[in-house]
Amino acid sequence: MFLNNPGADENTPREADSGYAVSFYVIGHGGCFGDVGHCDIPEGARAPFDRRSPHPLTPQKRTVVVTEALKRLRETADSDLTVTVVPVASESPVNAEEDLLNFEQLALITYD
Repeated sequence: MFLNNPGADENTPREADSGYAVSFYVIGHGGCFGDVGHCDIPEGARAPFDRRSPHPLTPQKRTVVVTEALKRLRETADSDLTVTVVPVASESPVNAEEDLLNFEQLALITYD
């Protein structure tokens, strides 16, 4: 994740001068090799005492702490902030590049 570097990509150095803030990781699912319906996400509510992990294709929430990167920007940046998330996939024949990462919401929460 880069701050105030909208042109960042997988080749951008992970350094403060490049706007690098933090990395986070998502273990992807890749292609489905099971029978028909094997990778379908179950619909409906889960039982209250179901302790299993969510289905691996269920959307995930991530909290990423960028405090130090924001502190560095505080002295040099204006009031605008650009967040660039650069997805990098491992080499795999089943990666679907266009669907690596989708956001429904991105929030920046700060405290004094």
